[in-house]
Amino acid sequence: MLALFGEFFVWLSVLASLAMIILGGRSNEHHTYLKRAAFVQFFSLCFAFLALIILFWLSDFSIQNVYNNSHTEKPLFYKISGSWGNHEGSMLLWALISASYILAFAKYFLPASGPKLFGRTLQVLGFASLGLNLFVSTLSNPFKRMEMPFPTEGQGLNPLLQDIGLVIHPPVLYLGYVGLVIPWALAIAALISQTSARDWAKIVKPWTYIALAFLTTGIILGSWWAYRELGWGGWWFWDPVENASLIPWLIGLALAHSVMALSTRGGLGNWSFSLAILAFGASILGTFLVRSGSLVSVHAFAADPGRGIAILVYLCAVIGSGLILLFFKGADLTPPDYKIFSRDGALLAHNLFIMAITITVLLGTAYPPIVQALNLAPLAVGAPFYHAAVVPFMVCVLIFMAFGPEIPWRKAKLNVLIKQSKLAVFIAVIAGLFVGVIGASLMGILATSFSCLIIVLSIRQAKRSPRLDKTSKLPMAIAHLGVGIFTLAATLTTVFTVEIDTAIREGEKIKSGAYAVELKTLEERKGPNYISMVGTVNIYKNGQFIKTLTPEYRHYPARNMPTTESDIRFNVFRDLRASMNVVDQSDPEKMIWAIRFHMRPAMIWLWIGTLIASLGLLLAARTSWKTVVGPISNTSLSPKVEA
Repeated sequence: MLALFGEFFVWLSVLASLAMIILGGRSNEHHTYLKRAAFVQFFSLCFAFLALIILFWLSDFSIQNVYNNSHTEKPLFYKISGSWGNHEGSMLLWALISASYILAFAKYFLPASGPKLFGRTLQVLGFASLGLNLFVSTLSNPFKRMEMPFPTEGQGLNPLLQDIGLVIHPPVLYLGYVGLVIPWALAIAALISQTSARDWAKIVKPWTYIALAFLTTGIILGSWWAYRELGWGGWWFWDPVENASLIPWLIGLALAHSVMALSTRGGLGNWSFSLAILAFGASILGTFLVRSGSLVSVHAFAADPGRGIAILVYLCAVIGSGLILLFFKGADLTPPDYKIFSRDGALLAHNLFIMAITITVLLGTAYPPIVQALNLAPLAVGAPFYHAAVVPFMVCVLIFMAFGPEIPWRKAKLNVLIKQSKLAVFIAVIAGLFVGVIGASLMGILATSFSCLIIVLSIRQAKRSPRLDKTSKLPMAIAHLGVGIFTLAATLTTVFTVEIDTAIREGEKIKSGAYAVELKTLEERKGPNYISMVGTVNIYKNGQFIKTLTPEYRHYPARNMPTTESDIRFNVFRDLRASMNVVDQSDPEKMIWAIRFHMRPAMIWLWIGTLIASLGLLLAARTSWKTVVGPISNTSLSPKVEA
């Protein structure tokens, strides 16, 4: 009965999205009904998702989704999170978050900003949600029932997903992924209605910043989960599914900078529209790669070619419609006084380097499955490729991120820029030389120097603009400060990590360089739905004891699946991390264990820097919202409008 209740509300959301399509192109008196349709769609999907959570809570194994992803012995917390820890439930969550953004747009879009653009945007959003809601109600039905007789026990959720990181990571990531639908819909609507691109940019800025803030936080939460759970100890592995979320983030980052230039100076108009279209398209592309079976990853969902084809068709519609409209409706919006050595030029160069990184990551991610599909020789693209291809571009991005805010919009003078930045440059050079002396490579030296340069200049910009108003540069300074902290921490932890990876028996001690690990004791423990072997691992440095770590090796009977649970002790300077796995258990008295130990400097600053950057983006959304005032100019997208 509860499953029928859920299905009914999913189909009601389909009708609501149809209503938005029909009413969106009508005259102004239908705007009240448009808002009501958005309201109905949101609450329909809320009720449907609540029904799914209750089914998981009750362990109703007559529902295939519950049977595949739950178990009676699973803790309640993970029963509930299991409702979105699978393909069907995650797509219902995606639809719910999409409806949340649509309702927020319908409610908080400023009425003075133009009724025509308002109606057209909700109409476009109706098309987007119609495709998504139909997908959930047909090919990805989370309420599909099992054949009788119904099983009395489920298969349980993948043990790797039974972690707090995977409870909060998907919803936050989806808030970023799905949030990019608003800039896309506004771009389509603005092109149809020939709304002024400069006014469009003012409206789209806060939505872009909000989506990018959530996407940034969601990606780093996934990285934090992988760092704790997967055993290899890194913070970024260039896993194909990691890259699938990085691509829309990179395009969204370029969009956030280009709409700033468009709203301020009128430049980069067609470029901004293109980025808005491609950013949401990249989110759908990531969904296709993760759910079609194209990629092999611990993060990927089960392969289903039918669903993959449906998502691919949806992707083509999203990108194709936007680019076709841009081809026929767009115009060259570059202002006549555009100078290369100006903030306009710096933003354009910054965007081009970001897109170069995007294309590199996309090629590295998509090339192996394309080669496999063509039955050619298999090719693995791993971290060495990305480090060689991406890091040089990233250093260039850091250069423009550091100096860009210091450059005037119209035309900069090199001597003035040097005078303003000489103290920051001096500090950055000293920092680079320091890490070079203690063993960093050339790229490590450059990354350290430019990270420190961004940090120092961002602090100075924050001091210059302490008040948070609609003209304040404080949000940008905070966001850049977070990026500087993140890149500095990433550089230090990449260059100066110490690793010991060894096979060891209970009671043995292995030394490697200045560090040594000792597997002192082993203890068997029983968890709520697993059995674990907990190791007591003592860490020594230069012969002196420094810390005891207690990693675990777990076995989940429901899935007959082992996992490793690392133990991490951290402070502001470094992380000590240990994980353990069984190597040889043929002799229970002398079992051999694989112990992997890492000392990673500055790891905590990776997470802190990212959260600071996300805070800056949210503050930027708040301040940019205050600039969305006055009527939208429903005039042609012509160079005269923007000049």
